[in-house]
Parts: sequence; structure tokens; C-alpha cells
Amino acid sequence: MNIIRITTIAFVLSISHLAFAGEPYMLFGKWKGHAPKANFIWEFTPSTITYTAFDFSGKPLAEPNKANISYINLTDNTWGIDFKTTDGKPGGGIMVIIKDENNVVLDFPGAGGQALTREK
Repeated sequence: MNIIRITTIAFVLSISHLAFAGEPYMLFGKWKGHAPKANFIWEFTPSTITYTAFDFSGKPLAEPNKANISYINLTDNTWGIDFKTTDGKPGGGIMVIIKDENNVVLDFPGAGGQALTREK
């Protein structure tokens, strides 16, 4: 009886991540993040990413930054985001780790990660 229960729990845990993986549409929409000196809003679409920094009163610190991108599926819950220059050439990239439908981590090469929460 315990073997069946343990096997069932192990199976459910092993596939539970699939509900949050597989397609980049899980990232589409607005996400908010926090840092010691500012708050951030990130917006993902099928072909662009927009980033805006705000002070703690909600005032934008600069104009939004927008870039053309493409998505690369790296693992079940990790996506690479390749930036494109204005002439379509590669311009660097970041990784996004999907924790669940409302939480992701942006991983910046050499700079660490930033946790984001879906904005509702």
C-alpha cells in the first residue's frame, strides 16, 4: 500500500512542472520586479520585450526600453531570450526560469537573477 502511495506521489511530482512549461506564451504579459533602488515592469510579447524602471513613488526613471527578441526552449521550464539589433543581428540574451504561472526568474549572464511576479 505504501509503495503504491509513494509511487503515485513521485509520479505526480515528476510531471507537475509540465503545467508551467513548454511554450513561451507562459511569459507573455506584464511582470514586476524589485531592486534596492527601483521597481521594474517587464512586458513580454511573442516578438518583443519592454523594460521600464520606476522609482518607489511610481514615477518612471526613463523611457521604456524595447527590443526585438526570439525565444529558445532550453529545458522544460527554462527559456533563452535572444535580443536582436535593429538590423536583425544577434544582440545578446538572458534566460527566464519559469517557477510557476505567476513567478519567474530572469537570469542575466554574469549579473545574477531577478525574481519577477506576474502583474495582475
